[in-house]
Amino acid sequence: MGHQTAQSLNNIIPILIDSRRGYEMAADLCDDDYAHKAKFLKKIAERAAITAEFQAHVRLQGEEPKEKGGPLGSLHRLLTGMSKNFGSEEKTALKAIDDGEGFLQQACETELEKDDVDSVGRNLLKQALSSAKSGQAYAEAEAEADA
Repeated sequence: MGHQTAQSLNNIIPILIDSRRGYEMAADLCDDDYAHKAKFLKKIAERAAITAEFQAHVRLQGEEPKEKGGPLGSLHRLLTGMSKNFGSEEKTALKAIDDGEGFLQQACETELEKDDVDSVGRNLLKQALSSAKSGQAYAEAEAEADA
């Protein structure tokens, strides 16, 4: 069970790292008085903490945790950076967050379907899933309010 738990958490760690970077990019797109910036900064701290918990549990399983994001996250941030030139920075940031949170949700749900993830790993996956759902709900609500 330990190896599978470590593998499942290591499958999510790069997405969490990319998610944190996505929120950093979204915060950078915002002016200092921008209404969403405080929410984005809170999510940055939340993702850093969740990532650290995932990595600590992988180490407890006797394995090395992943330390970097993935290529898809880098590509997503690149495309987001380019798309800001063609629309409002607010809409660009919210769309990027919505997409990224949807990807994180899907990945967590996939790992939760596996039977051989220990209870601590399951709780961590559920925590990341809950965080992704709240982030996506926020992005969708704000995008609808701006439409």
